[in-house]
Amino acid sequence: DPPIISLVNLGCAKNLVEAESMSSRLARMGWELTADIPAASVLVVHTCGFLEVARLEALRTIADLRRASPRAFLVMTGCFAQYVAGKNPAGVDAVLGTGEFDRLPEVMEAAARRVSGGGKIVSPSVKSSATRSGPAGYHDASLPRPLTAGQMSSYLRLSEGCNHRCTFCIIPQLR
Repeated sequence: DPPIISLVNLGCAKNLVEAESMSSRLARMGWELTADIPAASVLVVHTCGFLEVARLEALRTIADLRRASPRAFLVMTGCFAQYVAGKNPAGVDAVLGTGEFDRLPEVMEAAARRVSGGGKIVSPSVKSSATRSGPAGYHDASLPRPLTAGQMSSYLRLSEGCNHRCTFCIIPQLR
């Protein structure tokens, strides 16, 4: 049986679209998704890294999740994962930067082996999204995105942002 996965999203509307896309893809692959953190054997935290307050929120959330589910396999994705450039913060088992969301199923397979006692996983390395030829996100418009009960609207992803490297903006480095 595949592990039970809980996906926690932090950050902007773009992160929400990516988290919805990740959860949709994982569900279509047969993974069971839950909002019940202690019941999950795999936790995915989709993070923001734009501001220091967001990075601190990610670290606090990871610490809280680790306390709530100490044996779960914890994967950090998103902009903060890209920001830490492959270094696993305390409590994190695997890190996927913004250019590696397509590797999430591979990491889930490895997590399933570890959760079932099949050995230790080696954390994938984060590659700079600047070396990727396609967009950094994980959205696949052909897959439906899940809606929560009572949700009346959904964000529409229009772009990946700009490529200008303004001195005051870290987003091009993270995306």
